[in-house]
Amino acid sequence: ALPISQSTSPTSSAPPPPPQQDRLLIYNHKLGSGQKEPSDGKKLFRIAPCASKADVTAIAAKIQSEGSIEKPSSLSSTQTSQRAVGVVGSIVKCRHNQNIEMTRIRLEMEEEEMQQRTTEQWKDVVTEMKSEIDEKNAIIAAKEAEVERLLELQRLKDDEIAQLKGGVEKHRKRVRRTQTSLSADAADERIEGYCEVVWEKFLTLTSNAGGISRLTIFNDEWHANHPDAARLLWGYNSWKETKLYVNVFFNGEVDVNYDPSANIRHTKEGDLKMPNLTPFERCMACRMFFHLFAHEQIIALCFDKHRTRIGQILKEWAPKWASVMIDLSCLDITSDYLFKEVPDRNINLGKPRLVFVDGKDWLISPKQNDTAVEKMSYSSKTEKTSARGLTFSAGGLVFEWSPLFGGRGGERKIVEFMGSLGPSNAPIADWEDVAGAADDDDDDLFWTALSDVMTAKEFDETVERLEEGDQLVSNGLLDDGILITGQPTGLAREGLDEGDAEADTDEEGDEPMSDAAKSGRHIFGIEDAFAAYDLLVKANRVKKAQQESGREKRPPILTPDILKEQNSKALRNDPNNSGRRKLRQLERLQKLHLLYEKAELKKCLLSYFLLVTEEHRLKLLSWMGSKLASHIEKPSLRELNNIPLRLAKIPEDYGVGGDKGFSGIEYSLPNCNEVDTPPQIANSKKERLSKEQIESEIPITSVRAPCETVFKRVDNHAVMKEKVPYWIIPWLPHGHALAHGEANLCRPLRFPGRNAIVGDDYWDNIKDYSRIQQP
Repeated sequence: ALPISQSTSPTSSAPPPPPQQDRLLIYNHKLGSGQKEPSDGKKLFRIAPCASKADVTAIAAKIQSEGSIEKPSSLSSTQTSQRAVGVVGSIVKCRHNQNIEMTRIRLEMEEEEMQQRTTEQWKDVVTEMKSEIDEKNAIIAAKEAEVERLLELQRLKDDEIAQLKGGVEKHRKRVRRTQTSLSADAADERIEGYCEVVWEKFLTLTSNAGGISRLTIFNDEWHANHPDAARLLWGYNSWKETKLYVNVFFNGEVDVNYDPSANIRHTKEGDLKMPNLTPFERCMACRMFFHLFAHEQIIALCFDKHRTRIGQILKEWAPKWASVMIDLSCLDITSDYLFKEVPDRNINLGKPRLVFVDGKDWLISPKQNDTAVEKMSYSSKTEKTSARGLTFSAGGLVFEWSPLFGGRGGERKIVEFMGSLGPSNAPIADWEDVAGAADDDDDDLFWTALSDVMTAKEFDETVERLEEGDQLVSNGLLDDGILITGQPTGLAREGLDEGDAEADTDEEGDEPMSDAAKSGRHIFGIEDAFAAYDLLVKANRVKKAQQESGREKRPPILTPDILKEQNSKALRNDPNNSGRRKLRQLERLQKLHLLYEKAELKKCLLSYFLLVTEEHRLKLLSWMGSKLASHIEKPSLRELNNIPLRLAKIPEDYGVGGDKGFSGIEYSLPNCNEVDTPPQIANSKKERLSKEQIESEIPITSVRAPCETVFKRVDNHAVMKEKVPYWIIPWLPHGHALAHGEANLCRPLRFPGRNAIVGDDYWDNIKDYSRIQQP
């Protein structure tokens, strides 16, 4: 216990904590109310011994009954809490000491017991402890297994919860997207509805007042408002007729009902974008080039494409158009057709049995840096650089024509070339059931002199590739493909070698020799000879490399053998070249005939020819196995008419009418047909025809009028307009073929006369026209 003198002042804000005692320390609150030293000798604290909680309770009850401790009238919360803490702390301290004492006693008893144990007892204890440890280990293992199971279950639950959360999140996002999409769709529907109305108004305005563009030239409504547009753009009578013809020409390749204005695409940004060019658009762009604008830039503006893109379209579609038009202009005429088509005027003038030939020279731009080409293309008729071609027709119907030649080639020589095949016929026997054979499109390509020729760039690149690492070292004889020599060039012989190239200079100095001093050897000098020979060697090497690689193109060098080969290919560029190509021609013609008979296409020269020759055509189609003649019984080979090639198709009992330039061509014709021409005088520039001669010319010159009309119709195409620019010359053969085919789609200048099988109402383009039976 602490004396009163050692305690804190009762006036302090809080009484001092009671000292730590092993017994209960009771605080006298009366003495702590303000007295520093009590007069009655009582102390501030007193100790009441207590060994348990019950003792504390008893002492507290006794103190309360005695009244030694009175509750102050005013007791602060701090004093109350301090007294409670002191009491509880003493109780805890007492209990702690009791526990220590009990533990000490227990340990002493265990130590005494262990000292009294025997070895056997210790073994039993150890065994018991091991069994206890094993049981606990088993329990621990079971608990660990249970923990693992619970952890695994928890992991599965976590995964399931994560999946559920992911599904919920996805569903929530889907709901948000759906809400956003619905809102956007609603807005887009309003916008699209407005845009469709605006677009329809725009198309209506364009169809009524729009110019030439992709949105208009393929639009039915625009053509309805501009009925002459198809004739101006493509040369056909109407837009409906244009689609019918193109559908027959390129069946399966194009969709003639495609309208770009109805296939406008919407980009992600909401902009409008025109679709890519379809085969139908490319096809008609090529046709427009040949008929209306022979300028790639103008066609490019109409279709909103680059000029080079139009060039690619021409390379693709020009051969196709030319191949189709060959089918329409290289026809198998017969004596029966010639008898039924002759106009009355020819009969009245005594010329009922004639077909006609005429030539035409088209002025072309010269290639001034190549004198050989200029000489070859110089025409004595026009006295300028020209391209020359011949056309054979009957009553205005073109049935044969020659490829274009240089203007220097005479008309008689061209006839001789065209008749060089002789009186030969197509191999009809090999064409049996050709419709079921494998389809090979190679025989349906339009061939020109440039089809299998390398460009100069391709030739140079091939030469550079072949000469990489090549050393021009001669070890004995050298075979360069041209000559076997001891030098790389093959020209070093008889004292002539590369050193002689310096002979073009004077011996006394380095000044060149004058022209007067040069001999014939100097005009084509050694250097020129070396260059020419090297070029031949390179061309031969390139040709071998092309053959080894399986390519068909040859070097761009013209030799007599190559020229002969080209002429042979040009001569056989004909529908009768193979059975597959003949089948395509006959099927195209039969489809056109059906449209003519339905009055969907206007009657023309070709329609009358197809009507007269329908029986023979159906027999041949049935022989070839075509589905178009499935209703016709297959004929025997003897029942089929022969199909003569080229000029052999002119019947023997018919003559050939022409101008004075074709006199003397009888022996060049395979059937040696009689040739009827105006009289020719020795010098037409100085001498004039007599009256009798002029009168004798009237019949032949009068009946030749349809032949002259053919060339007028051929010249209607833009690509054939004179003077043909130099860059158009590669397309001139295609335009030449296309123009002849289109000429047969026109009405005849003179209608068939008294031998016709139809009445005059046939040309009124009606379906039920009158028919006339002829022998």
